[in-house]
Amino acid sequence: MLSNLDLLNIFLLTIFSFKSGRFPVSMKLGQITPLLKKARLDAADDSNFRPITNLSTMSKLLERLALARLQPHLLRSTNYCTLQSAYRPLHSTETALLKVTDDIYRSMDNGSFTALVSLDISAAFDTLDHSILSSHLQSDFSIEGTTLAWIQSYISGRRTFVQVGRSASCQQPCIAGVPQGSILGSLLFAAYYISLIGCVVGQLGIKHHEYADDTQLYVEMTEETLSTGSRTASIVSSLGFCAIICFSTEASRTPLLLGQLNVMLGRRSQHSCVSLRVVLQSVTA
Repeated sequence: MLSNLDLLNIFLLTIFSFKSGRFPVSMKLGQITPLLKKARLDAADDSNFRPITNLSTMSKLLERLALARLQPHLLRSTNYCTLQSAYRPLHSTETALLKVTDDIYRSMDNGSFTALVSLDISAAFDTLDHSILSSHLQSDFSIEGTTLAWIQSYISGRRTFVQVGRSASCQQPCIAGVPQGSILGSLLFAAYYISLIGCVVGQLGIKHHEYADDTQLYVEMTEETLSTGSRTASIVSSLGFCAIICFSTEASRTPLLLGQLNVMLGRRSQHSCVSLRVVLQSVTA
């Protein structure tokens, strides 16, 4: 149980951190514990592990206090996309599923077809570019001054090491990304991701919905469009191009995951789904 002196020290540290716009350097060290994503996966393959970062209790307390002020501000902004169902109240995978399936059913009722590509990012939280995030927070969400300086201090200058049993690696600097397992990391990633989606997808006229980094890109087509091979290929190319632009970042050099193209045929009462495997070439900056 914390004593009054401990509580006073926490209070003073919090006030100093927020007023100075600096996140304590001593709290930027993270211990990464690799956790196997699924029990049946091969433990000899490093890509089958999820890098969960263990942070200090005080670090998470500061993050929680910052989140209480930052999250309402971002969610009130008209630039925060309503088509992101993660990291916000009253939204879940259920709302994402309902939105996408409703759009597909509406398309079927109109006698049209829907081409849908499901996308994911490998090591999503590691793809976040710090300078791009800072720019978007300032231009899209009017975050500046001490608040922006505090966020920049929070994401920069971090170091991590991997701990497996009694063995530990050397500390390495984190030049991109946010800690997976942190309090603020998820919201910052959502703000970063939303800005990229809005810049590219909206201009191409492609519908989309996201849950964290899981993205559905889909377009409505008529029977005439579907029967025209060149037009269908153009739509597929647009979806793939959109994915490449959105999810290829200079700092991370992280390849894009393969996509699945689904073409929904027929009306709601009697429909089928033709799945075409679309190999989106792995892209690095």
